[in-house]
Amino acid sequence: MADRYVKGKIRNDGVTLFVEKDSTRCKNVEEMFKKYNFVPGGLKVVDITGKEDVQDYLQQRTKQSAPHVFIGKQCIGGLSILESCELPRMLQRIGALK
Repeated sequence: MADRYVKGKIRNDGVTLFVEKDSTRCKNVEEMFKKYNFVPGGLKVVDITGKEDVQDYLQQRTKQSAPHVFIGKQCIGGLSILESCELPRMLQRIGALK
């Protein structure tokens, strides 16, 4: 069930952030993405606070705790990985930016 929930949230042409509302790391990633000018629906933030089955599924799939960042259908990782990659180019490639 958790896999269907997660797969239903992830899109080919956008960014999906799975976050926990009380996590500082999640808040930092959200702030980082708010700097970009997304097309409508290009950024989706999904709060998984209290959804233990979804958290467990994502942790098994990504090998990390929240935040779980998907650019298109590809899991990118957390804040440190995002800061070191060519994020603007990746966002342009999937058509998420204006």
